[in-house]
Amino acid sequence: MQTDFDENEIVIHNPPGCTCRRIIWLIETCDVFSLNILPGSTLATLTAELGPIRFEKRFDYHLLSEEVAAAFWGIWHEWQPDKGIKIE
Repeated sequence: MQTDFDENEIVIHNPPGCTCRRIIWLIETCDVFSLNILPGSTLATLTAELGPIRFEKRFDYHLLSEEVAAAFWGIWHEWQPDKGIKIE
């Protein structure tokens, strides 16, 4: 994440549209992020925390995209960037 901002620069934060980029954003932004797919099973777990916001879910790994999206949007709507404009 960029930490040196030009005071005249406007930073726009756009929500990522793909599952991989959403996972990366969650890893970079959350205080806690964990994604586990249990070997020999179709069970997966996802935990994402940002301050008081917590998303924890067990699910069939075939639903990975949907569950990552649910965690991402739940945190995205509450997250406030240090600088710039967040696009909703």
